[in-house]
Amino acid sequence: MARVKVFIVDDDPTFIKLLERELTRAKLTPYEAYLSGEECLANLHHKPKLVLLDFSLLGLNGLDVLKAIKEKSPKTDVVMITAVEDAAVEAKCREAGARHYIHKSPDGLERLREKVLSDYKGGFLSFLG
Repeated sequence: MARVKVFIVDDDPTFIKLLERELTRAKLTPYEAYLSGEECLANLHHKPKLVLLDFSLLGLNGLDVLKAIKEKSPKTDVVMITAVEDAAVEAKCREAGARHYIHKSPDGLERLREKVLSDYKGGFLSFLG
């Protein structure tokens, strides 16, 4: 089994630290954190298996980054983690290939643990896909 590499893409350093703590607890290392979509895309050659992506970024928004990731690396799983609670935005992200759309909230973090991080037990892919 190949080790899973995770990217965190969020312009809020505090939220990045929160996600880093969750990834460490789930034994999902290595991970890389980026403050912009442009940085994420510039480092896509590092071949992440999972990208935790905020929708509201400075510069390219999360939907644009999602589309670029899926174009360059279609097998990369992208999970939107955002404060944007808009059904139309969620639908666009899912149509563009987002595996999950999770709100930034205590319930959202629990959903991240249960629905996403559990699929990558100990840093290895535990499902076929």
